[in-house]
Amino acid sequence: MRSSAVSTRAMIKLFKIKDQKREDAANSSGRAPVKKQSAGELRLHKDISELNLPKSTVISFPNGKDDLMNFEISIRPDEGYYQGGTFVFTFQVSPSYPHEPPKVKCKTKVYHPNIDLEGNVCLNILREDWKPVLNINTVIYGLILLFMQPNDEDPLNHDAAAVLRDNPRLFETNVRRAMAGGYGAVSVYPGEDDRRLFRSRDRLAAFFPVVLSVGLPPVPPPLVGDFAQLPGYLMAGGNFLGRVISYVVNELVVDGLANNRTFQRFAVRTSKAIEDVSTKAAQARERLVAQLKDTTKDDDSFRRP
Repeated sequence: MRSSAVSTRAMIKLFKIKDQKREDAANSSGRAPVKKQSAGELRLHKDISELNLPKSTVISFPNGKDDLMNFEISIRPDEGYYQGGTFVFTFQVSPSYPHEPPKVKCKTKVYHPNIDLEGNVCLNILREDWKPVLNINTVIYGLILLFMQPNDEDPLNHDAAAVLRDNPRLFETNVRRAMAGGYGAVSVYPGEDDRRLFRSRDRLAAFFPVVLSVGLPPVPPPLVGDFAQLPGYLMAGGNFLGRVISYVVNELVVDGLANNRTFQRFAVRTSKAIEDVSTKAAQARERLVAQLKDTTKDDDSFRRP
């Protein structure tokens, strides 16, 4: 960090020396004196010369020494979801700096809850929390923190925020895909109404045993007579089979399909149908239990001799 700060100060010092030489040359040739720097430019010179950046962060001036009010910051996170990626931000500083914050945009297309597809950045110190005592160094460290601790509570990309909040594992997968150049392949939740479908894979998996076991009820209270036990055994077996199928589907099928966008769309379209089937199955279970009780209550053939 110290070496980075020293090199930045050396760069600014060199620019100042060149500016002074150009001004002296202009004065000696009788040309109009060079325009003096504004208070914002002087403050920016000071802030940049005092930068103390980590090795993972680099500052550059694409327009050269004549335009220090526009520069770029390159951040390469060394931990967290975005480790190994490189993200470039442009800084546009107005002459009224530091009374208004710099305008910062992300040039790199990134899957991030606090950065949208247009490169706008959601950082509080660039908005309502900006104060003249803050500086460029503070803003840069704020950007670094966004990659270490993305915030799903104040998002610009609401889909990314929802995935981060509800499924961190899928969020990490999406980040890796986006960093590899496949931003269009990231998986997102289709909408708030159907988001509950993806919050619990077990609920989706439960659809299969409900259909296969026809909604068999749990084991009823012990009945009198060996024959009366048969429905209970069958029901217990049906529920056991349902649990086995649910586990297999959940672990081997649903986990893989959860990241498939085509399947997600299918799941959204059929989510209400699944709920209807589940409701009808529950009602069928209640009717079956009631019928069994009514049938065996007064029938002597079900009683032991």
